[in-house]
Parts: sequence; C-alpha cells; structure tokens
Amino acid sequence: MRYYLDTSIWLDLFEDRNETGFSKSVTVQKMMTYIVSDENRIVISPIIIDELVHNGHSKEDIARFFHPFKKLLYVQHCYREILVQASSIAHQKGIPKNDVLHALLSRNSDAILITRDGHFSKLVDITVPVTPEELLQSKMSF
Repeated sequence: MRYYLDTSIWLDLFEDRNETGFSKSVTVQKMMTYIVSDENRIVISPIIIDELVHNGHSKEDIARFFHPFKKLLYVQHCYREILVQASSIAHQKGIPKNDVLHALLSRNSDAILITRDGHFSKLVDITVPVTPEELLQSKMSF
C-alpha cells in the first residue's frame, strides 16, 4: 500500500505539533508505526520539501528527518502537465494550487492521501482523503 502525507501531517510529526486536548503528533506517530510495520510505501514529492522549507526548515534538517524512512520513500515527481492541470483546477475551485498538486500526485501514484486540511474535501473527484485518525480506526477494525 502507498500513502501520501500532506505537508501538514509531516509538520505535525516534524515539529511535534499538538493542540489543546488533541495530540496530533502522537496520532501521526502511531500512524507511522503502522505504515512502517506493515512495510508500506510513503510517497513524497518536491512540493512537500518546498513547503517544509517555506515553513522554516533547512534542507539538511529535512534530509535528517526523512532518513529513517529512506527505504520506504517513493518520490513522485511533478511534471509540467501536472502543474498546468493543478493551476487550472485550483483556479476553478478556489483552493491553493499546492493542495491540488498533492491530490493529483497522490492519485497518480496510487496512494492514499492523508490530511486534515479541509481544502481536500473539494477534490474528492481526484482522490478521497483520510485523516490519520480515520486510517488508524480503519486498521483497528480488521
């Protein structure tokens, strides 16, 4: 199975982000434990790296952060036609282009998109997103 984690999910893990009464990073850690233990693949893209840099993280820190996942990572590149398509869809739906790119890259790599971002509810015609909590719940019900 392949999973594409939206940048916000990576930030929850990378920055140990939590909210009052909601341990986002703990949930993402549990989800990652499941993904790693079942030898699934994690799809990343240059867009994720760019967004992490935009959020103040150095490329060196990002490389160190991803190193433990190295054997599980699958890099999905972003080609010109995908960029053009994402721009068009983003304009039509009034959502950020990078969110559309994440959805398209997830679909194109046959990956389940993991996110908590509400923008993705407008992109269910491309891919159906799930939260880390939903993924964990679905795995616990088997």
